[in-house]
This record gives sequence, structure tokens and C-alpha cells, in this order.
Amino acid sequence: MVHVFFQGYSELSGILKDRNILRWTAMNKKNEPSVIKYLDGKKIVIDLNSEFGRTFKFAAIGMALVDQEGRWIIANNSLCKLLEYSQEELQKLTFQDITHPDDLEKDLEKVRKLYGKEIDSYQIEKRYITQSGRILWINLSGSAVWNEDGSFRYYIAQIQDITKEKEAVELLAEKESLFRGIFNSTFQFIGFLNTEGLVYEANQTALNFAGLKPEDVIGKNFWDCYWWQISPSTQKKLKKSIKKAAAGEFIQYEVEVWGRDRTPSTILFNLKPVFGESHEVIALIAEGRLIQDIVDARNALIRNNEELEQFTSIASHDLKEPLRMVKSFGQLLQRHYAGKLDEKGQQYIGFMLDAVGRMGLLIDDLLEYSRVGDELTGKEEINTQELIQEVLNLYTDLIEGKSAKIYFSELPKIRAKRVPMKLLFQNLIGNALKYQKIGELPLIKIVGEDKGSFWKFSISDNGIGIKEEYQKEVFKLFRRLHTNQEYKGSGMGLAICKKVVNQHKGEIWLESEVGRGSTVYFTLKK
Repeated sequence: MVHVFFQGYSELSGILKDRNILRWTAMNKKNEPSVIKYLDGKKIVIDLNSEFGRTFKFAAIGMALVDQEGRWIIANNSLCKLLEYSQEELQKLTFQDITHPDDLEKDLEKVRKLYGKEIDSYQIEKRYITQSGRILWINLSGSAVWNEDGSFRYYIAQIQDITKEKEAVELLAEKESLFRGIFNSTFQFIGFLNTEGLVYEANQTALNFAGLKPEDVIGKNFWDCYWWQISPSTQKKLKKSIKKAAAGEFIQYEVEVWGRDRTPSTILFNLKPVFGESHEVIALIAEGRLIQDIVDARNALIRNNEELEQFTSIASHDLKEPLRMVKSFGQLLQRHYAGKLDEKGQQYIGFMLDAVGRMGLLIDDLLEYSRVGDELTGKEEINTQELIQEVLNLYTDLIEGKSAKIYFSELPKIRAKRVPMKLLFQNLIGNALKYQKIGELPLIKIVGEDKGSFWKFSISDNGIGIKEEYQKEVFKLFRRLHTNQEYKGSGMGLAICKKVVNQHKGEIWLESEVGRGSTVYFTLKK
């Protein structure tokens, strides 16, 4: 029997020459060796109380010595626990037995190179299959120990469990793959820039639009990329926009850029700053959306509106000219032949002049109605308190003549189209003043309320009221409930109001009681 006590790694290396392990036992007496091995009938004692023995035994990672055929000579507790085998069970196996089939060949290739002294050591990631069948990802570091005569002695394996890290990497890869799929399949052009305007990434949609490859844009200044070379002024504006975005400002504007074969197309372009934890701008997201169809439709609408306005103006003039002639000669008849006509003849002339006046009013209202439909007019901030006062100034004589009382206060500031909005209030206040009982003092109240996503206004009066069955009808073109002798008008006023409200994505309705008055409500989207 040979007793060998080793204090370090070199001593252990000199002991284990034989590959045939017969058995493994433990001794528990104080100050006696803790492990006994029998190799070819010779008893070899391994002192696990030595410095190396304690390191080997208590190492947090798996450690083992493996022979040339892959059999486990000795494995520490960490490795046994990791693989779910006891020391005795593990010694009956080879590393090939527990290696995942898909990883075996690459491991054996490294071992062959190590055995052939082509490499001194190697490191690979591979999978083991534990006793319970669980797949375990490990990082394996392998090296060989050689005898003094150059012959092979054994392999040293260090094995670290990286299953959690591998799962995390795979999950991250899945998420990255999902993100990249979305990133490249979106209809919008998307790019990532640094704060200096250098391109980090551009999605496939943006590249395909111009027939580019990633290497054509990545690492270049954004304004030097093909899309923006359409003109120096376009590049200059982009440079300035990037500086503003890098300072934390959101940028949006329409711009014409080059597509494939230098075909110009208009996009709605955005630059959005990305903020870090300290609220500093760390990157920029560039986004573009093709709006050429919208631009073409808008330009066509501009042309159509210009043509319509021109037509309306000409038609209005051409329609009014004969009316002016009829009115002029009618007035001459009334003035010069009044004494020669009987009462009925004078009455006929009166009917004619009245009809001419109503026709002139109708033409004016039609012209006004057509101009309300201009969708291209921009919105602006309007102080409705001041706007109501402007409207009331138009009705000064009527208000004073009827001793009307009009109440309003703290009306909101809104964003709307000024001219249509003035027409809206003008018609509603005009109606409230007009449709009154004889001898009744008009009382009118105007209220404006903030309803979150929209404004709500109401104009109430104490007038003659409207029957319930007509409360929707009155918003139609030319719909009148009274004769012109009772109340003058064209039947266009509330139709104009409805068109203005629709233009501002709102609703209009009224509540009324005959003889008690009416309240017209309307909303305007913010």
C-alpha cells in the first residue's frame, strides 16, 4: 500500500497515472486522510485537508479530472450537485454520456486537438444532460496534464453553470429579433442617430424606399445620406433640426426627399429626442411617413377651391347684374309712374322689388356658405369674449332698438378659424335677436365651457321658440319656418352654422319650447 499526501496541484498531477478506478471510499478518523483511491491495486490517499484539496472540494464551480477516454477520475461536490449524480454514479459514466448530442462533436474536436498538442487549452459553451433530464448550459475550460516523458496523463475540466445567463441571452435575442422584425416591417421610415446626427441604424423600409444598403448610411452624417441630397437647403434645414432635437425639442415638418432613382417624394418628418436617466438627450429617433398622396390631394383641393371661389364670384356677379337691372327699373316705375298706376299695380311693383331683395340676400348667403368650406384656412387662437363683442358691434342699432339684454362673461380662448367662427356667432346671435315676440325685450345668454377634449357653447334666448318636429329641419339648406313678411331671411343661417361646426369636428343641436325660447348648443374639438 502506498500512502501519498499532496499539498498542491503538482503533487496531485504526479499521482494519478492510471485510468482504471476500482473504488472510492472515505475515512473519518481525525488527522487521517479523507479519501482513498485504488488504482491497479495500489492504494492512493488524497488528503482533502491540504490547500489544493480544500480548494478542489469547496470550489463554487465544478472541477474534475478526466481520463483519455472521457471517464471521470474525480469530481468535486459542486460538479456532482450540478449534474445530479453521486461520485460513484458519475465514475461509471464518460463526459460523452452526459453531453448533449448536438454539442458532442465540437467538444471531441477540441479534445483531439488538445491530445494532439495543437492547442494548450480550450474553452467552449456546451450542454450537459443531468440525471433528471434537465438541459444544463455550461462554460467548459479544458486543459491537459502531461508526464515527464511527454505522454498524456489526464484532462483538467473546470465547469461553470451558465444556464440562467444563456436563457437571458436567448430571451434578449428573441426580443431583439421581434423588435427588428417590427422595426423593419413598419410602413414608416425609422432611423436611430446620435446627438451629432450620425446614423446608428435605419430600417429596411427607409432603405428600400431609396434602393440603399445599410453600409450606405450607417456611420454617416444623416444630412449627407442619399435621401437628403435633393437640395442644399434641405440638408441645411435638417442640420439645424438635429441641433434643436439634441437640445430636447421635438421636431416635425413636411419635406421633399429623394426616393429610388432620384424620384422626389414628400414625407412628414419627425425628430424625437431620447432621454437618459439624468434627463439628458442620449440619442435621436428619426421618423418619416410618405404623404405624397395627401400632398397631391391637398394641392388638387387648393386648385379646386380656387376654381370654385372664382366660379362663385363670377356666378354671383352674373346673377346679381340682372337683379340690379330689375330693381333699378322697378324703382323707376315706382317713382315716375306711381300716380298713373292703381293700388294693385303699385302692389305688384312692391312684390317685384321685395322678391329682388330676397334674391340678392339669397345669392349673398350662398356665396358666404361656399366660402365657409375652405379646409385649408389655418386655425388661430381666438378670444371668444372679444369675438362676441365684435359681433355685437354689428348689431348695435338692432340691440338698442329692441332694448335687448345680452349676458356673457369669462368666455374661453379657443383655437379655431376666425372668419367661420365669427359667422357662426353672428348667425346665432342674429337669430336670437330676430325671432322675438312683438313687444318682448330680448334676453340672450351666452355660455362657454371647457369639457376636456372639446369646448361646449350655448346661446339661449326668450324668443318665439321652435316646435319639436322642426328642431332638426332648421339646420338644412333653405329651410324656413316663417314667411318673409313675418321674419326676413334666406333659410341659410343655421345651415352655415352647421357647416362651421362640422368643419371644427363638433356637433350642433337645439332645445326649444314654443313661446318660451330656444337654446342652441354646439361643441368644438380642441
